[in-house]
Amino acid sequence: MSRTVADIKAHPQARVALGDTADVIMIDTGASLVDVPDIDADIAEGYARVSTDPRTSLQGTFVYLRLQPRRIQVWNGLHEFVGRTVMRDGRWLDNPVD
Repeated sequence: MSRTVADIKAHPQARVALGDTADVIMIDTGASLVDVPDIDADIAEGYARVSTDPRTSLQGTFVYLRLQPRRIQVWNGLHEFVGRTVMRDGRWLDNPVD
């Protein structure tokens, strides 16, 4: 079992950072594990287009990680540090906060 899978089983949440420190998106999410036979076919097809298809080669050793965004923050340098939260409690905000 991978460290990520063990951590998600123990604490079903995650923080994902995309970009670099000067231009970043931070996503706080709920997280769950989905067994290969239980994943939606469209999601499985999309994943298979960009990676190995676990439906044919990795069953039993692979799980999908499903993320449910709760809060999203975005910024591009210190000048955008205020108003960086664009999603809170799983809902997009009309007016960013922070």
